[in-house]
Amino acid sequence: MDRESLLEALSNKLKKQVLSAAYREEKLQGGTLGDVRLISGTAELKDDGEEPFKLVYKAQKRWIRPGDPGSWRREYDLYSSSFCELFADELSMPACYLARVDEGENRIWMEHLPGVSGGELSAAMLETAAYRLGSFQGRLFNELAALRAVACLSDEGYMSRECEQWHGGGFGIDFLCSDKCRISERIKAWIRRNPWSDGKTLEYHYLRSNEYAVADRFKRMLIYADDRRGDILRAIASLPVVLCHRDFWSENIFYNEGRIALIDWDCAGFGYLGEDIASLIIDETEPENYEEYFRRFIAAYNAGISERAEIAPVSGSVIVRMMTLKFGYRIMQEEMFADSDEGRYESARKLEALYALWASVERPPF
Repeated sequence: MDRESLLEALSNKLKKQVLSAAYREEKLQGGTLGDVRLISGTAELKDDGEEPFKLVYKAQKRWIRPGDPGSWRREYDLYSSSFCELFADELSMPACYLARVDEGENRIWMEHLPGVSGGELSAAMLETAAYRLGSFQGRLFNELAALRAVACLSDEGYMSRECEQWHGGGFGIDFLCSDKCRISERIKAWIRRNPWSDGKTLEYHYLRSNEYAVADRFKRMLIYADDRRGDILRAIASLPVVLCHRDFWSENIFYNEGRIALIDWDCAGFGYLGEDIASLIIDETEPENYEEYFRRFIAAYNAGISERAEIAPVSGSVIVRMMTLKFGYRIMQEEMFADSDEGRYESARKLEALYALWASVERPPF
């Protein structure tokens, strides 16, 4: 982060010319390609006054998300468009004070959101978020034609492309068994015993192998959804199209005195009714909460939608299919890469809770 850009962002935030700033940085999250920091301190103003400040700096290096190559710079593009004008009282996103992009990275200086997030959110707060999302999507439902002018939004095929990543284009066997690959020796040994040449991924073959030692009914559930993904996706595609956040989980939700704000809009785009709620129920959620969240969040979401648009409510059976398609392989991966019995047990608990949701809405067809 360069100092001149920070001063420009602060001047935009405070609506006063900032001459200098004493500040400290606190890393919030990020990894190899992303860097998010809280910048806090005191700004020296041109009129000799001082003012405390907090803002968030986010940098995202270029990378190719499977099926969505534009995601690395989408937030910059959204802030550079009229997208922020879509928001109203029911839902908001952080204000942007300055945004820059070049060929390899985008950098955004944005509002530091007050309130609680992540593990501090109660079920009631998350239920409010589900309701507000429904209200937001319902309000925009009749404006989708105008929304198409926001060219950087992802399209309705996102979920289908996301599912296909598990079926082809993965690493070859030579690499998977090499010293460069960091998968466990247990998995490498299994690959050497059971090589394949059909172009399918490691995950695809592991799911169908005897090495994946989970209860048979859980394995049948994942294989059923995977083998019938075409039929399931076609059924999902018959649902109304809405504006989706697509990374709608607790760490991206902020609750403050009844207001909801969302961060991380880099996956945002046109999708299908219920996609975000499927994520909210299961993404990084403790499995003992699945049933309560499933019951409460779908109802709250449908209530928010129905207040703003004439849309038939999304059913629990559709949501559970979405959950299985979107997260089944990820849950299996947790077992696959677990380095302890405890990690494998946690993965099995998630499958058991997901199976129970199927049983709560219909007789499991597997």
